[in-house]
Amino acid sequence: MAVMAPVLWLGDWLGLPFFLTAAAGFIALNYLLFAYNSRAMRVLRPIPERGYDRRREALERDEHVLFNLGFRKLDEFYLKSVSDVVVYAYEHRSEPVILCAYHAGVKSFCDFVTKFEGDVSLLTTTAGTAGAVRRPARRLAQIFKNLDYAQMFEEHRRGVAFLERQGLRASELPATSFRQFFVDSVQEFYDCGRRDRLFLLRFMGGFLTAAGQSYRRPLEQQYPAGLPREALAG
Repeated sequence: MAVMAPVLWLGDWLGLPFFLTAAAGFIALNYLLFAYNSRAMRVLRPIPERGYDRRREALERDEHVLFNLGFRKLDEFYLKSVSDVVVYAYEHRSEPVILCAYHAGVKSFCDFVTKFEGDVSLLTTTAGTAGAVRRPARRLAQIFKNLDYAQMFEEHRRGVAFLERQGLRASELPATSFRQFFVDSVQEFYDCGRRDRLFLLRFMGGFLTAAGQSYRRPLEQQYPAGLPREALAG
């Protein structure tokens, strides 16, 4: 409101069409949100002691499922972004898989991540926004909606097996390096946004039109003929 109200007033004063003014204000607002989040999400804070019990309870509700799947708690922290987020992180006891569970107040989602040699990574996520824009080379992704943790883990393992058949080798992520890995991943996303002047428009358009449907299927279906060279280039 602090952004939109002055923009709409100025547009009315200048005699500009309402929809044109509203569109310009909406884009400006999102650029401000993007700029704020690009800084806020790089600072991993302790989860506040008050006001976040329900979020903790929601994240911990299915922890027994994760423990039965072989995961153990690795870390927890708080992101003071516009939609502030509580994050619980887990690592698998015998496989090179990291799981991040997020609770943003009105919604929750999760990421399964495996790193490979050669700076390649596989993300299996429930967050549809992961496919809103074309992903960079070496950043492979699978998006699945409405699957439980066990099903998501199985889909991720299938993706890992597919990449290993392509000659890639999964690598362990030391527990002491997790926070740096997380911050680096956030920074990489926002760095892409700063390099591409149209990134935010592409992202918003992809989000509103459900673009990136190709990511919403198993990796082996995305690349039925095998992983192409350009997927690892750049």
